Amino acid sequence: MSARDKTFKIILTGATGAAGLSILRSAIADPAISHITVISRRDIPSSIPSLDKVTRIAHNDFSSYPPDVLSKLAGHDALVWALGISSMGKSEAEYMRITRDFPVAALRALDEAGVRGEDGVLRMVYLSGEGADTNGKSRVMFGKVKGLAEKDLTTYGSKSSSLQVYNIRPAYFPTHPADAATARSMVSRIVEGILGPIVLTLLPSKSIPVEGLARFMLEAAKGHVAEGPWARPAFPDPLHYDCQCPTTSSDSLEPEYDQIHFRHCRPVYLCQRDARHLSLRVMQECGKEDISKLVNTLQEHGARLQHLSLDFDRYGFPLLDQIVRISVPPAPDFFALQLPDVLYAQAIR
Repeated sequence: MSARDKTFKIILTGATGAAGLSILRSAIADPAISHITVISRRDIPSSIPSLDKVTRIAHNDFSSYPPDVLSKLAGHDALVWALGISSMGKSEAEYMRITRDFPVAALRALDEAGVRGEDGVLRMVYLSGEGADTNGKSRVMFGKVKGLAEKDLTTYGSKSSSLQVYNIRPAYFPTHPADAATARSMVSRIVEGILGPIVLTLLPSKSIPVEGLARFMLEAAKGHVAEGPWARPAFPDPLHYDCQCPTTSSDSLEPEYDQIHFRHCRPVYLCQRDARHLSLRVMQECGKEDISKLVNTLQEHGARLQHLSLDFDRYGFPLLDQIVRISVPPAPDFFALQLPDVLYAQAIR
């Protein structure tokens, strides 16, 4: 069986929330996913049309997983963690327990129980968020706690080559219309109703369609992050994603282009299929050598430099938020290059 013919079994938490419902809906529609095991306190809403390949395990204590629960999770390829709550009105201790302690406990329990896929690997895909600070120094509780969760998950995952941890940092994502009544709390729905249109209108780059987020997380769960307009790590150990997609209509499953927002602690490879253009934006300080290496790599792959106009400060660093637009050869099978960790990449199909 080739890698493309392989099917996957995933575990999903948070399946009744805004992100989780879209992940579940996408997983059901994905022929490469043969089964989804949902661990949840609540029943799956009726807005999900078909549950033929879904098994729900009713579970209330996400800090502990008894043997009868773990036995039902054997043979799964990935744990997609979309369980979470709003930090509004919560104490830091409560928010820490749900946001950090629960996913770390789940990863540890599955690891110790030997839960692995057919390839001998268990992937943990954790839904974090824009602004997560792994140093734990953020003054915003959300950023501090999400960052500490990422750090602890990554640290645990790094102890074994059979564990892969992906921390996904989406920007704001609006709730799918079909899930509006059930996916968020009343307070969250009110806040989203007020602030959502403002973000989508004035700050479109700070939002991502929830369907795009769902597909992104499922590709990571399958270990196929190099088979689409995704990023993959330079090494097979845990990494952090900062992902954004442009605003599209809420029912669109195929946005015109996908964009990934990199703020990594190490270089990554961007593998793009059927790319026509690649835009790079300088997001943080990087030297002229980084830009030169990038340009040389692009040209080695046959890229034609369409526009490169960077202004450097007196220390030799390019000023932020400048665009480098590059034309790449038509329909390359894979267009792979190593990016400095300070660049923003947008792939346009």
